[in-house]
Amino acid sequence: MRISPEPYSPSVRAKLSEQELRIRPWPSAKRLWDRVFAGADRIRLGGDPQHAYRLRGTLGMWIEARGVSPIRALIDVSRALGFLSPEDYHWLLRETEESDGRRQMQAAVDAGALVLSEERCAYFQGDLIPVDWHKHDKSWCFLWELARASKMNRHLDHLHLGQHASSKTLTDRKHRLKALLPAALFSRIHRDRKAGCRIDLPAKDIRLFLLDSNEQLVEDFAR
Repeated sequence: MRISPEPYSPSVRAKLSEQELRIRPWPSAKRLWDRVFAGADRIRLGGDPQHAYRLRGTLGMWIEARGVSPIRALIDVSRALGFLSPEDYHWLLRETEESDGRRQMQAAVDAGALVLSEERCAYFQGDLIPVDWHKHDKSWCFLWELARASKMNRHLDHLHLGQHASSKTLTDRKHRLKALLPAALFSRIHRDRKAGCRIDLPAKDIRLFLLDSNEQLVEDFAR
């Protein structure tokens, strides 16, 4: 996968192009697999690093595992592999506006992803889901935890729903969402009797945004 650095200043374009050349070869992908990716990342990528690399390349592997934009993937991979200093990392995030959580969220909405914001807004396929989630607190909390688990390629079981929750609690929470979510989204929520529930969407199509201490949106990469 190659990216276009065209919208940025000459110095940013030069740095991005330099980093893309450094992370593109197989040794960088192998190092990423061995030293950075956790078990959930490897499972999501199929368990075979060479196959994942042939299929997606280094950048594509990170995008699939972490669900971020190509530019963000390039910057994050470069930092994870030690190719960027902390100063250059934050400089590139700022100059590419990848540290702007609200802009990132809007881009995710425009791309049609399932987008959840801690402000209690939810979007799917580019549209706001018109629900007052403050009035449906349990359903919102369930949807958030379900999306987060699904982004990590995991199922959500009843043990994550509280001390007194049971398998029936999981069934009931899923059933409540049917009246709140668009059919196209609800149909992607699958229940496995043993494992629990998950949303059948790729990690890159599930985007979660938290509010930091300054009430600014930041993406939760659910690692």
